[in-house]
Amino acid sequence: MLSTTSDILHPPMHAGQDALASDPALSRYTYAIILTGALCWCAALALAPILSAAGWSGAADLLYQFFHRICHQLEGRSLHLVGEPMAVCARCSAIYAGFLVGTAIYPLFRSVATTALPPRMLLAGAVAPMLLDVLGGLLGVHEVTTVTRVVSGLIAGTLLPLFILPAAVGAVQQIAVARNPITISSTSEGLSDARETE
Repeated sequence: MLSTTSDILHPPMHAGQDALASDPALSRYTYAIILTGALCWCAALALAPILSAAGWSGAADLLYQFFHRICHQLEGRSLHLVGEPMAVCARCSAIYAGFLVGTAIYPLFRSVATTALPPRMLLAGAVAPMLLDVLGGLLGVHEVTTVTRVVSGLIAGTLLPLFILPAAVGAVQQIAVARNPITISSTSEGLSDARETE
């Protein structure tokens, strides 16, 4: 039978490749790595002010400098821990904390093995409160406060795992399949032998 264009562009996976891509252990490892990374990230945010308050200014400065690359760190817009500002602003702190919480409770609502993304409207709904808070403040519609920053950041952060986790699991599955190609030489040889005996 002649191969169709669809078969050439999207060749069907072998049974072994399909099993590898759907390996639940692979999905669990991916989830565990992301959860551990989120936990370490949030711990570093809290560790900076703790080290600073304890007098370990050198170590604290390293953490503050690292996070300064991704956040303005304005003290007036930051949450404080033990009398010192967190390593990122209140909105960023809420986003990261929300992401950690969302990742931790993710298995209660969805399988960690799923690669299906939720509707895009949910992503728009996740970031809309932040955008409205920022735009509302810029336009003078409402006052941007620590509460509005934290609440809008928590909403976005908590919902982001619904998109990031399936995308990460799908990417890891594709990499695993690409690095473990299933050879079909034995099948080809069997067909060749069959033709010769005809």
